[in-house]
Amino acid sequence: MRLTVAIALVGLLTAAVATPAQSTWSRTAVRDILTQYATGDYAGALRAIEGVDQLPLGMRVGQASQPDDAFIDWQSAAKDWIRLTSWPTGVRRRQLVAATVALEIVRARSELVGYRRLSFLAWACELVRDHPTGSDAERLWYLTSIAVIQDASGEVLLQPAERNEMSLRRVLSPADRAELMKGHVAHAMSAFPGEGRFRLAEVLSRAALTSVIPFSASRNWMDANELPLKKPPTDREQAKRVAERLATLPKIERDLEELARDEQIRAEVELNLGYLSVRQQRWDEALARLDRVAPTQDAFLTCISHYLRGWVRQRTGRRDDAIAEYRLALEASPHARSISTLLADQLAQAGRQAEAYDVLDAGLKASLAAADVPSRVVARSGRAGIVRAPDPSRDPWAQFQHGDARMISAYLTRLREALR
Repeated sequence: MRLTVAIALVGLLTAAVATPAQSTWSRTAVRDILTQYATGDYAGALRAIEGVDQLPLGMRVGQASQPDDAFIDWQSAAKDWIRLTSWPTGVRRRQLVAATVALEIVRARSELVGYRRLSFLAWACELVRDHPTGSDAERLWYLTSIAVIQDASGEVLLQPAERNEMSLRRVLSPADRAELMKGHVAHAMSAFPGEGRFRLAEVLSRAALTSVIPFSASRNWMDANELPLKKPPTDREQAKRVAERLATLPKIERDLEELARDEQIRAEVELNLGYLSVRQQRWDEALARLDRVAPTQDAFLTCISHYLRGWVRQRTGRRDDAIAEYRLALEASPHARSISTLLADQLAQAGRQAEAYDVLDAGLKASLAAADVPSRVVARSGRAGIVRAPDPSRDPWAQFQHGDARMISAYLTRLREALR
C-alpha cells in the first residue's frame, strides 16, 4: 500500500471542525444559491454557502463513510433545480452551474469533513461527465476542479486508489468509491485528451508520491528533499517504502520529457524536470533544465527557476552565484519569505550581516502583512495560457508544491464567463 496515499487520505477524509449554526440547509436555500450563481450573483451565493450550518456534518475518526442528510438533501435539491428548465441547452448549463457550485462549496468550506468534500467532488464530476459536449466550459470545469483538489493537498485523489488501501475500504458510497478507483484526473484526460495541463497534473500527482520527507530526520529543507537520502531509514519496512517511491522516478521523468514537446506547458515541464534533477543532485542537468524556463512571461515560473538555481549554487559551494540567483527570485516575488530566508542565510555566511538582517526583516514583515491581504491572481485568459503574477499572500515555494492551485481564481473567472 502506498504510504503517502494512506496518510494523505486518512488526513483528508477524517478531519472535521464544528461551526456555529447560522441557517438551515433547505431545498429553498439550495435553490436560491444555485439561482444566485446562475444569474451572476457570485458574492451572494458564496455568502449563503458560508452561512449554511449543516455542511460540516459527518463522521468521527473511526467511522465509515456514508452519505449524511446534509449532502443527500443538497444533492436532491440540486437535481430538482436542474430539471426546472425544459430546454436541453438550459439543462446542460444548469448541470455545469451546479457542478461549479459544488467546487465553490469545497473551496469555501475548508472545515468540511473530508468524506463530504469527496462526495461533492464525485457528484459534480459525474454531473459533468453526463452527456458531455466537449465545450470550453467543461474543459474549464476540469481545470478548476483539479486546482481545487491540489489546493486542499488532495493530490492523491487525482490518482487511482489501490483496492487494498484502508481509506478506500472505508468509503461506502458507490459514487465516491468509483471516483477514487478511477482517479479524478483520468476523467479530465478522457474528456479532453489533447489538454496538456491534464496530462501534466497526472504526472505531477505521481511525482508527489516520491517525496521522502516523511522518512527524513533532517530539519534542513534541502537535505530532506534531496536524493539519495544521506541517512537512509534503518527500519527495513521504511527502507522498502522509500525504494518503492524512488523506483517510479525514471518513468515520471520520461513522461515529463514527452510533455516538454507541448509548447503551451514546456516552461513549466522543464521547471519540474529541473526540480527532480535538483532532488537527485544532478546539478549540471538541473541547471540545463532551468535555463529553458527563462523565456517565459510567467513571473511565478521565473521566480521558482531562480530559486532552484540558487539552491544548486548553494549546494555546490558557489555562494556569490547563489546570492545573485536568490536576489533574482526576489525580484520576481518581492519579500517572499522562503527566498528571503535562504538569501539572508547566504549573506550572513558571507559576513554581510547588515544586508542579511534587512532582507530577513523585510520578508518577515511582508509575510505578516500578507496574512491580512485577500489572495489574488493577475491573469489574462486565452487557450495559449495565463500570464500570472505571484499571489502576495502566499509563499511561491509553498505554491509550487500545489500545482495549479495558484490559478484557481483565474480559472473560476473564465469558467463563470463560459457559463453565462
